[in-house]
Amino acid sequence: QSDRNVVTIGRPHIGEEITSYNGFPSGALTAHLPMLFKGAFGGSYDSAFYVQNLDPAQTASITIDFHDTEGVLTCSLGDTIAPLASKGYWVPSQTCLPEGWVGAAVVTSDRPVAAIGRPHIGAQVMTYNGISSGDLNTYLPMLFKNAFGGSYDSAFYVQNLEDNLTADVSVQFYDIAGTLTCTQPAAPLAPLAVRGTWVPDEDRSGNRSWRRPGPAARSRTARGTRRAPRSVRPHPHGGAPRFPPWRAASAPAPAPAAHG
Repeated sequence: QSDRNVVTIGRPHIGEEITSYNGFPSGALTAHLPMLFKGAFGGSYDSAFYVQNLDPAQTASITIDFHDTEGVLTCSLGDTIAPLASKGYWVPSQTCLPEGWVGAAVVTSDRPVAAIGRPHIGAQVMTYNGISSGDLNTYLPMLFKNAFGGSYDSAFYVQNLEDNLTADVSVQFYDIAGTLTCTQPAAPLAPLAVRGTWVPDEDRSGNRSWRRPGPAARSRTARGTRRAPRSVRPHPHGGAPRFPPWRAASAPAPAPAAHG
């Protein structure tokens, strides 16, 4: 607490990994975690998440709904969290989820909560803030495709936050000068479904395999529009290459689709 405006950043150190996340000025009764895994992509993708009850006096009763990438409810669990307490959930320990599961969690509560997602991708660990609501436009200012000598790549994830409305999602990719590089046409995203995009698979025509850009056009931003609120999580990759986020290293590339 402060008598002047402040902001906070958390920096967990997990073994040799260092992550960060934004502090929460307030909580909400719903939190969306759109990027979670259980033994996915050959077993190298796992995840955890944390939920804090922000009410200083009342215990929170929460429900966690796990949805697969098609938006289908896989399973639910209930729990309680003491005032101002935080609980962690290791997704591989959730026996109601099948091995290889990929999807999202929706946390609903009768008290304001804050949530943090923590994907484990091989030996790498990252964190992101849970999202209480979506918007019809969203921006991703840090994306790469084979940039800086080929060692910088990226992915991003989109979730439709509507319970019963399909979202039409389109994406526009811009280079670092703000020039439109290509547009992915609108494609449907089912209620509560999640779609992941591996940026190196995208090309200028709306298909895959973008032509490698020149030095001035390596970093890209993506702007998405749709008719239903959604959340987006970026996942830049720098240094050694990693498996694409939505398929195993040995799996064939997915069919072309519009993402955002």
